[in-house]
Amino acid sequence: MIINLHQMDLWDRFKDAYALYIPSIVADEVSHYLDADEIERAINLHSQVSAGLVIVDSLAGELTVVTSLLSGDLKEALGNGELQALALIQANQVPDARFCTCDGLAIEALAALGHSDRGISVEEALTKAGYTLPRRPWRPGCTRAHFQQHLTNGRVRRIQGLGIIDFNL
Repeated sequence: MIINLHQMDLWDRFKDAYALYIPSIVADEVSHYLDADEIERAINLHSQVSAGLVIVDSLAGELTVVTSLLSGDLKEALGNGELQALALIQANQVPDARFCTCDGLAIEALAALGHSDRGISVEEALTKAGYTLPRRPWRPGCTRAHFQQHLTNGRVRRIQGLGIIDFNL
């Protein structure tokens, strides 16, 4: 989501509109993106802390809980930053925070863990901030429809016990 917003030249607007809580692993991993001219541009989230960005750490036990609850493709396909974000949601470390991603399996994991209400699509977040998701460069993973479809898939996984070890959380 961070890279997508940078590529769409919407990161600063998004950051100004919201109090952003970034998992520390994501802050460490996200380092660059390719702009519209295919030029590599640097991203330094740590340098933006003074501008209101909050970098949040999870406890090792919180990450262990989430990784022990997920299985199969939900566990294998998610990156450490996504797992940490889910751990922060699961532990309710930042109660008002919403999980915003374009990754379908990460959205499904959110719903499978029982936290569908804690997610928001990039499109919806931009709309609430008074902006429109640009048509170009097109980012189908950022749309409200994509997010809702994967929430539905995740809810089905939760009911069927697919990709999650204990769905009676």
